[in-house]
Amino acid sequence: MDINLASVDPKACFKKLKGVSAAKLIALQPVRPILQLNRDDKRFVSGYEMADTLDDSSNLAAMDWEDFEHLIRELFEKEFSKDGGEVKITQASRDGGVDAIVFVSRGKCETSPEPTNQ
Repeated sequence: MDINLASVDPKACFKKLKGVSAAKLIALQPVRPILQLNRDDKRFVSGYEMADTLDDSSNLAAMDWEDFEHLIRELFEKEFSKDGGEVKITQASRDGGVDAIVFVSRGKCETSPEPTNQ
């Protein structure tokens, strides 16, 4: 089956596939931290770039979980860095699903991106 992406309405497609998302990442409100972390915490690992490795044939649902986490880190960093934010990835652990920490000047917020194939 060939799909002409030029004729696909992204919003209608997302809705039909029952996608869930915030309208804009910048509109998200920080949540009160459940634990205190600093930017130099030993549980953070170095990030690597993933967005440039993706093309039209990439399937996010089939992506390796670690690559997916780094992709989310990269996307969040692009969104929050313009306001001085910084995004860190945690090492693999039994941390209850916390994969990334977003440090922003107005506080901290946590997020837990989880691909559907884990």
